Amino acid sequence: MKKQLIITLTVLILAITMAGAVSATVDPDSVKYVSPTGSDDNDGTETNPYLTIGKGITSVSVDGTVNVADGTYYEHLTISKNLNLVGQSQENTIIDGSNTGKPLTINSGATVGISLFTIQNGVSGFSGGGIDNYGTVTVNSNTFINNTAQYGGAIFNAYGSTLNVIESTFTDNVGTFGGGAIYDAEGTSTVTGSTFTNNLADYGGAIYTYGTVTVTDSTFTGNSATTWGGAIYNYYGYDYDATLTVTNSEFTGNTAPFGGAIYNFATLSVTDSTFTGNSATNYGGAIYNNDNYCSADVTTSTFSGNTASVGGAIFNNWGTVTANFNRIVDNSHISIHNHGGSADARYNWWGSNNPNFTTLIGGAVNYSPWLYMSFQADPTSIAQGETSILTANFNHAFDGTTVTSLDPANGHLPDGTLVTFQTDLGEVGSQIVDKPTTSGVATATLNGTESGLATVKAALDTEELSDTVQIGAEPPETGIFTRLMVQDAAIRVRNFITSRGVLPNWVRMEDTAGITHYVTMPVFLELSTASLISTAQEFKAMDVKTAPKAAGSTIVNRNLYKSGYMDMASRVNKFIRNNGVAPNFAWSSLGNIRFQALVDSFARIVAFKAERGVLPNYVVINTRRVR
Repeated sequence: MKKQLIITLTVLILAITMAGAVSATVDPDSVKYVSPTGSDDNDGTETNPYLTIGKGITSVSVDGTVNVADGTYYEHLTISKNLNLVGQSQENTIIDGSNTGKPLTINSGATVGISLFTIQNGVSGFSGGGIDNYGTVTVNSNTFINNTAQYGGAIFNAYGSTLNVIESTFTDNVGTFGGGAIYDAEGTSTVTGSTFTNNLADYGGAIYTYGTVTVTDSTFTGNSATTWGGAIYNYYGYDYDATLTVTNSEFTGNTAPFGGAIYNFATLSVTDSTFTGNSATNYGGAIYNNDNYCSADVTTSTFSGNTASVGGAIFNNWGTVTANFNRIVDNSHISIHNHGGSADARYNWWGSNNPNFTTLIGGAVNYSPWLYMSFQADPTSIAQGETSILTANFNHAFDGTTVTSLDPANGHLPDGTLVTFQTDLGEVGSQIVDKPTTSGVATATLNGTESGLATVKAALDTEELSDTVQIGAEPPETGIFTRLMVQDAAIRVRNFITSRGVLPNWVRMEDTAGITHYVTMPVFLELSTASLISTAQEFKAMDVKTAPKAAGSTIVNRNLYKSGYMDMASRVNKFIRNNGVAPNFAWSSLGNIRFQALVDSFARIVAFKAERGVLPNYVVINTRRVR
């Protein structure tokens, strides 16, 4: 009985062990191997690979993988089941269509991954010179070169099909009708991190779509169309609506008669992208938006050096264009032209704080307000060896009259826009450096490596702004100045306050002996009032060191007439000369006017005299104009 029990237990253990072994068995056909040194009479294992990819495809299990060794395979393949094709290397694992047919056809219902291949010399009289897709295909790290078809020189994505392109390269492919690289016919295509170079078609040199296409982190260079859309053509039909979304992509040197980079005939969204040197022999050097069914929304993108006979950056023909928070510079002829339809081009940077819109805008385009640049150093006085932060800020809007602040959360100049900072004293890395913007702001650090007054500058395109930073000891302020010198200084002080809303720390003045002085605002106030109340032609500045505290009434846009401001000038000047300091405020019929507003008011009065030859009848007092 005991012996029988032992035998029974042994059999049971053996049965369990065998069952486990069976359940752990790997499908021998789930992975197949192909090599130029193999044979289709082999079993497709790693040590006995097949010779052809076609044999690997027919032999591998559903959802299996075919690994293909480096070599050139002259095949025309059809895939009707789920599988993955994996090459050994993108450069050297080649499927060649021999200019006699298409290398790959993906049938409906199949989900296929294709990675690390070069697919070349494919030809189709109709669709998909390289890949003809009717299922779902993911193309990862592949190269497509010299493929030709009527629709989609490299890839055709059929109605209802799905195409995913990742980190792939398309070069010298031709679509004799549309889509030199890709043609999407009411499918869904996603293109990420890919490069399109020198592809050609009648419509859409790189991509033709009337499906749903998303392009991200991709580059289009030197593609061309003989009709519309040098890089991309986005088209709608009467029973469908195409949608093209482009993000963080670059379009350079693409050409077409209409829409050098993109021709939109449907719904287009472009964000964080760059268009440089694209051209249209007719309209829309970068983008052509056509027809009242169509809309183009373009934001935080850069248009530079694009050309067309009209609409170097964007041409809108009866569609709807919204282009906000872009950098639009050096495009010709007419950067944005609207022919019918609607064009909203507010909050863009046009290359300067005061653009000449007669050369930038054509047709009815709403361009105001536009982005405005400010610049300041903080602090403006440092010891030798210390630092000052230089800030170029584009989060302002200007309508030609009033500058207002913008919240960058609602939009800003494209990130990565390079602003040039420079200094004539000390260094900002060297004496000149480029810094990128983030959320509309670029900063650099001035290192006070030597003493003196540093003139620091920030420049973008044709706009250059400056400030001064005193490094180490301040130079003397006393000196003799002519009336014309004081008037010139008043103009510069007025302009500084108008653009910054604050007093400058100094105004640079050269005296009659040729010595440069950096005159503080208390000293400037004494000089400006003296020039009003005295008939003398020269004025000796006092050494007025004390900067007063803010005090006085709030006065907004009220007129102080000539007799009033001349009386106030006399009293202010007398106070400074008797006390050696500037007053905290001065009494007027409008109320007490604090020091900052006094400097602002007398700078404007003296500047008026300098520019018009007469004193103004009144000065508008606005204590909120300057902090």
